[in-house]
Amino acid sequence: MRILILLSFLSTVCRVQSQSVNYLPTGKAVGTPFNNYPAISKKNAEELEYSEIRGNCFWDKEWHPALLLFKMGGDVKLKNVKLNLYTNNIHYINNAGAELVAVTNTTKIIFYDKKDTTKVTAIFQRFASFTEKHKESFIQVLAGGEIQLAKNYIVSLSKEFDPAYSRSKYRFRTKTRYLIINHGDVSPLKSINKASILSIIKPSMKQKEWLQSNNNKLKTETDAIAFLTFCNSNLKTQ
Repeated sequence: MRILILLSFLSTVCRVQSQSVNYLPTGKAVGTPFNNYPAISKKNAEELEYSEIRGNCFWDKEWHPALLLFKMGGDVKLKNVKLNLYTNNIHYINNAGAELVAVTNTTKIIFYDKKDTTKVTAIFQRFASFTEKHKESFIQVLAGGEIQLAKNYIVSLSKEFDPAYSRSKYRFRTKTRYLIINHGDVSPLKSINKASILSIIKPSMKQKEWLQSNNNKLKTETDAIAFLTFCNSNLKTQ
């Protein structure tokens, strides 16, 4: 029944005027001041019984300060934000301590470190779904520029038999896949490895020399981010 409530909740959007949202103090993050955005739409999230579903559907279970950038322009910075990767909803906590879901059309989310809001910890951008028509989802941008490395989290909800309870229970399952967006062309990566990446990005002599001089084997996410960051900086100097 909780799942029915969850699905019913997701189809019901209550648009009301926001009271004072839990903003960070002005000047604590680089870029835009924490502004008083008075009309962010929201809906109650209290009916969601995520505690009864095993696994995790959020990018991070912890709350983080974040900047929300809107499709029609403008932005707002909030103190406590979580990104639900199952619903693609943005959860936040208002000054009254209520957990709410923003329904304003957000195109990008920039998360900051909880202890140092000058440090960006993750960037998510809304893209058209690569698997479903007429659907959009938030995808993490690991390296930005003309050549982007992106990480797509695919969260599913399944019902599985639990022998410990002798009955079936719901569980979130998360799969990840990487994408390279090269000047707008989207190419999925089977995995992060040298052959896969260099089949999409045809390396120049300078890029080959950089890989060799930095002993970068393109085996890990960190390797790929470093290489694409170099590729983008190299494009700027051309």
